[in-house]
Amino acid sequence: MALILLIIVISVLVSCYFLIYYQKGERGELLKIGVILLAIFALLNPFIIKFGYGITNQELLGQTGDWLGGSSVPLLTFASFVLLIATFTTQKKELEQTNKALLEQQEELELTRQAHLAQNLNLEKQRVESAIFQGISLHNEIVNSMERVEENQDYNYNTHSRTTYVVTHSGRNVIKELYLELSFKLSTDIEHMTIDKRLLIIQSKYKFWYEENEHYIGHYYRNLYHLFKMIDTSILDPKEKEKYADIVRAQLSSSELLLLFYNAVSFTEENNFIPLIIRYNILKHINKSMLALHNDHHILAMRFNL
Repeated sequence: MALILLIIVISVLVSCYFLIYYQKGERGELLKIGVILLAIFALLNPFIIKFGYGITNQELLGQTGDWLGGSSVPLLTFASFVLLIATFTTQKKELEQTNKALLEQQEELELTRQAHLAQNLNLEKQRVESAIFQGISLHNEIVNSMERVEENQDYNYNTHSRTTYVVTHSGRNVIKELYLELSFKLSTDIEHMTIDKRLLIIQSKYKFWYEENEHYIGHYYRNLYHLFKMIDTSILDPKEKEKYADIVRAQLSSSELLLLFYNAVSFTEENNFIPLIIRYNILKHINKSMLALHNDHHILAMRFNL
């Protein structure tokens, strides 16, 4: 009887020993060996009892079997319960490891996605910057390609004859001559009058002048507007937009700024250029001393806060 109890105690200790290592994560072959040893012991246990103790009486063997069954079943039940907990613990750890791996994979995917977004953003910015500089180049080409031919006459008082000659203006000189012509037309009014009346006169005279010279500056205005609009609607951040708007503004001469001012106050209805002029302060460096009338600076201040 003492041997049986010793065997049972040893079995429980061995089970606990393997269970501890199992919970620590040292599973695999160690667990397999433990299960095999317990199975071998379970198979050999009847023979040990029969031959170790020399019990040959069937009735006594039956009683011994009943005793073993009654005393071992609770232990086996407990062992099954422990094995169930161990299985649950293993599945829980495996699930945690699986979730951890999924989270790491998601983080890697998110980092990859962010890297792709950053790369696409840089490519888009490069495309926008390239388009802006192309627009600036086109603007300068439009200005440089301008050409205006004037026919002038000189009167010779000695011979009382007139000599006709042709003067050709090109590039920014054309814009300069156009503004001098417009300024002359707008400067014939009296200096002191209400702003509203002055605006009506400017709008009337400018529109008539624009119709005569639209073939010179119509394309110029449209390209300049689309250049600032491209900057304004791009993916660039506000500071970058201001930077490139300043670069474009630096291309404009005094005559260009003055013409743009009178164009903006003359065509006010559905003029999409006016918000861009205000937003990017395009008229910031306008030469107020070159306005057609000195009092036009009141209009400049009222419309563009300058």
